[in-house]
Parts: sequence; C-alpha cells; structure tokens
Amino acid sequence: METSPHCANKSFVLSDWHNVNQEVQGLLKEWGADSFMSQLEINYSNYSYFAVSSLGLDNNPREDGGIERPRPHRIEDPLLWLLMENKVIESSK
Repeated sequence: METSPHCANKSFVLSDWHNVNQEVQGLLKEWGADSFMSQLEINYSNYSYFAVSSLGLDNNPREDGGIERPRPHRIEDPLLWLLMENKVIESSK
C-alpha cells in the first residue's frame, strides 16, 4: 500500500523490494498458488514478485459502468528491478 521509494531515492531500494517480494510470496502461498511458484523456481534462476495496480486503490466500476481516472500504483517497480539487475541503475539498502 505504500508509495514506491525507488524514484525518490534515485536508486532501487533493496529493503523495500525484499519486503514486497516476501509479502507477495506469502499471499500466493495463502491463496494456494504453490504450483505457480514451483514453476517459477524450476524454470528461472532469477525472478521476483511485485504488487502493482494499473487502476489504483478503490477504483471499482460505478453502477453506470464507468471508472474514476486511473491512479497507477507501483507500476514502475518491475522495470526498475530489471534495470537494477542489469546494472543500469544502482541499488541502495
């Protein structure tokens, strides 16, 4: 639910990434996604979990079917992680 700290810090914040990655892993286990998680572990040596929203919090359709203006949340995190992994941007604790 917190705002991504990476852009404000001008580096990829490893502590935030670790917390989000662990939280999403816990949720996936709770939701019974063990098979999905096993497939990632088997097929990839380097992967991470992220929590993003393209529409933002509390943006369910209204009764008329419309939605409020999208307020993307943390959509930059996966791209910034890839940039950090490929040494395009720096990381910080």
